[in-house]
Amino acid sequence: MSGRSVEAAGDVNTLLLDKTGTITLGNRQAARFIPAPGVTEQELADIRARSEAATGGPWRFVEEGRDNISGDSFIMTGPPTSRNGDLYLTTDKRDGSHADYEFIAHARQDIPRLLDEVERLRKLVAELANRHRAPE
Repeated sequence: MSGRSVEAAGDVNTLLLDKTGTITLGNRQAARFIPAPGVTEQELADIRARSEAATGGPWRFVEEGRDNISGDSFIMTGPPTSRNGDLYLTTDKRDGSHADYEFIAHARQDIPRLLDEVERLRKLVAELANRHRAPE
């Protein structure tokens, strides 16, 4: 490092860290953590409510020709031993694509897991912020 860069570092009052949040040189300490704006608590609650109101899982994409010979591809809802109604995707011009079916079928399982992870990370950030709160 040049002398100029060391002097300039003394004027820094905001530091953005990489995704791991590590500072690997010296023994610098974060003064505080400021989470970036994102999805609100109400938006998360709304997403969770929609997810919980949907037909129970697991959901599985059943592709015509690969998994069955009924003539249609569909999303099987519920466990095989107690199936709920099947879901069919169509547009005004064609049936839903393979990718559409896969996305929707997996979203039923993925969204609740992602919501749980968001909540876990928010709690972790709050704990870190409280632990490293700058004295006033």
